[in-house]
Amino acid sequence: MTVITFDTHSAVKRLTQKGVPEGQAEELVKILSEINELDISKLALKDQVTLLGKEIKNLIYNIATKADLEQVSNELKAEIHRVEENLKL
Repeated sequence: MTVITFDTHSAVKRLTQKGVPEGQAEELVKILSEINELDISKLALKDQVTLLGKEIKNLIYNIATKADLEQVSNELKAEIHRVEENLKL
């Protein structure tokens, strides 16, 4: 991670010289310092988010619903019943 040095004291001084109240200037500089410390390498690119969205849609599409499972269960029960009937013959 590349960190750019940021002279907070100088920034507060410059803001107050331009008429920003000292408390506000200090808070602004604090926010800017936090932004400066962000590791942007951990942010996702738009293409990555789009690809992830497509993968999630594919996963959701392939998930069986409760109704699907009930239908398969009923089909298996019917098949078992047919096999049992054929074994009785």
